Amino acid sequence: MSVALPADIELSVLSTLRIDNESRTLAHAVTQALRSAIVRGLLPPGTPLRQDRLAEAFGISRVPLRESLRELAGEGLVVLEAHKGAIVASLSLDELDELYGIVWSLEECTLHKAVPAMTDGDIAAMQGLFDQMAAETEPIAWYSVNVAFHRRLIVVSGLNRVLRTIDAVRWNICRYVADPALFASERTNWLERNRKLLEACRRRDLQAALAALDAMRRLSTTAGRRHHEATASRERPSGPRA
Repeated sequence: MSVALPADIELSVLSTLRIDNESRTLAHAVTQALRSAIVRGLLPPGTPLRQDRLAEAFGISRVPLRESLRELAGEGLVVLEAHKGAIVASLSLDELDELYGIVWSLEECTLHKAVPAMTDGDIAAMQGLFDQMAAETEPIAWYSVNVAFHRRLIVVSGLNRVLRTIDAVRWNICRYVADPALFASERTNWLERNRKLLEACRRRDLQAALAALDAMRRLSTTAGRRHHEATASRERPSGPRA
């Protein structure tokens, strides 16, 4: 179902879209801008992405825009509908659980290769990212550093196809994890679980790393689902009074 944004709100959102001139291609710059707007909730699920308005907002032709929308569709952030164009994809809690399952399963595979192969330089890099997480208080910025922290393990494993798959999935997950209320309540717990993973990697202790990852899978997903179910319940319209 499409969400019709009021004209003034839609124009306000479009006016915030900016492309990074340092990006490697124009399409990549557009992808980054749209992805950020979707993840931050500026373009909520169901919002139509009209190519004419987007092209005008970015000051570009529709060629790089179409390429960008296809990339976002591959990440699950956008749905391309025949004869209707593109809309921002919705994400149910069951779908969120499925995406988490993909990430945790693939990351577990990488640990078997990454943990024994980690160098002191890899550990130092993870420590630096962990320190950034400990200092960061903005949800999406924190999540980006968290992704980089976990991404280091996948890079060390050399499993590049896994890396590309997880990169795409994590952006979709970000829409839920970056919820300010959830972030405020769970940030300390997430940080502690990452600390345990870092310490296991520092010792090159594969079993401890797997245990730390399993705790993240069980506890983080449970907390996220509980929070969003409670939010949906509060927002659900109540029935007529007797």
